[in-house]
Amino acid sequence: MADVELKKAAANAAIDDMGQANAAMTAALQDMLDRIRPLQQSFSGDSAQAWAEFQGTVNAAINKMNTTFTQGTQALTSMVDLQIQADLAGGRQLSAQ
Repeated sequence: MADVELKKAAANAAIDDMGQANAAMTAALQDMLDRIRPLQQSFSGDSAQAWAEFQGTVNAAINKMNTTFTQGTQALTSMVDLQIQADLAGGRQLSAQ
């Protein structure tokens, strides 16, 4: 059976990178909305409706992205924690022999 090694620092760095990437993408999308928002005052009729639909789509995408990234980081964190617990339990069993 092949040896499996958990590189905890690398795994935690990857988890942090995912969180930072999510924050950066959310900030970029919010910045885009903020830059367009002053133009919103001039929208009327079909333009106003199109803007409202676009903003709703962007807001839904931001929420979905945040939810998905949060679930991903939680899953990775759990995997790392479970691996550490399994390693410690295995070590205790070996040392008890």
